[in-house]
Amino acid sequence: VPLLFEQARINLVNASGDLALIALHFLKDEILLYQNLGKRLKDYHPDLMPLVDNALASVKSYGKWLEENKASMTAPAGIGKENYNWYLKNVQLVPYTWDELMPSLEREYEQAIAALKLEENKNRRLPPVEQISSNEEYHEKWLEAEEYMKNFVQENEIYTVPEYIEHYNPGTWWNTPDKGHDRDFFEQCRDRNMLAEVVHNYLGHYLDGLRHARDDHPIRGEHRLYAIVMVRSEGVAYGMEELMRLAGMYEEDPRGLENHYAMKAFRVARGLADLKIHNHEFDLMESIQYCYDKTPNEWMLIDGFEGWYEMQTSLRFTGWHMGFNLGKIQLFKLIKDGAEVKGEDFVLSDFLDEFFASGMIPFSLIRWEITGLDDEIDKLW
Repeated sequence: VPLLFEQARINLVNASGDLALIALHFLKDEILLYQNLGKRLKDYHPDLMPLVDNALASVKSYGKWLEENKASMTAPAGIGKENYNWYLKNVQLVPYTWDELMPSLEREYEQAIAALKLEENKNRRLPPVEQISSNEEYHEKWLEAEEYMKNFVQENEIYTVPEYIEHYNPGTWWNTPDKGHDRDFFEQCRDRNMLAEVVHNYLGHYLDGLRHARDDHPIRGEHRLYAIVMVRSEGVAYGMEELMRLAGMYEEDPRGLENHYAMKAFRVARGLADLKIHNHEFDLMESIQYCYDKTPNEWMLIDGFEGWYEMQTSLRFTGWHMGFNLGKIQLFKLIKDGAEVKGEDFVLSDFLDEFFASGMIPFSLIRWEITGLDDEIDKLW
């Protein structure tokens, strides 16, 4: 660890002030990491304590160095539109450019807000939502939502839910004694309705990961470098939220739709901020403010975890927030294309099963493989 920080002092030439701000903001968490590591090691591996202490000291020293030098770090953190387009085409295998994605996400945001206001108006005479009040209730509702969604997918023949799926670990409720803090955006949502996040994590990322772990193909069954399946992975998790909404998962819970559209608006706002920060329209703090301004109900804390975490992700993992919005769009385009190609032979569950069986590869390749359409591929090669 000390060697890494020594090298950083040499490497950080023409550095970004925004990335320095991020490092300083999360410095306390890094310090806590090594402090906790020391507590766990001191009884069983006391011989390692000098190394832990040395690492902790180097973290603090590096933070001090960053503080003293951040004023000279003036380079933008965003990579610029030209590099962004190169990354989309050559790494993510996405047949779209920054200029094509921006209006698409703007329309998505407008639709989310309009739909939210319509739902709020429709539900205006319903009683207020009863919010979760304990960790026990949190876990009970999460498990209920898992079972409901698994049965919903099977009963409506949307796709095959494999028998090997087990329960997903949702963690602990936000206000337990060891975690108590102000509610940020997703905590506000979970306290009101679990379904969207259960779909995203349980039927999305978790089930996707289980399928991938069982994929024995020598190439597509492996984990790829440079996260080239980010759009595919995040797009499926987010796309499941919209897919299940359209399939009717909120028919027994009309207030849940309000939550769904608020979450959609928040996700799209982060995607727009991602595009703007890499086009040098925003710096880090402007992107956080933008997400706060665009988030319904003031559920995002202006200086809370979500804003800082999500926007540092945009800078450290190019295209992440744009990616799950784009992935959802590509998923729905794929379903549309499949329906057009197969005509009367199109069966939703068969098509989605074929999609999942294609493995963890970019949408453009899956679309080419299962529909035969090569117009997107022609844009890439």
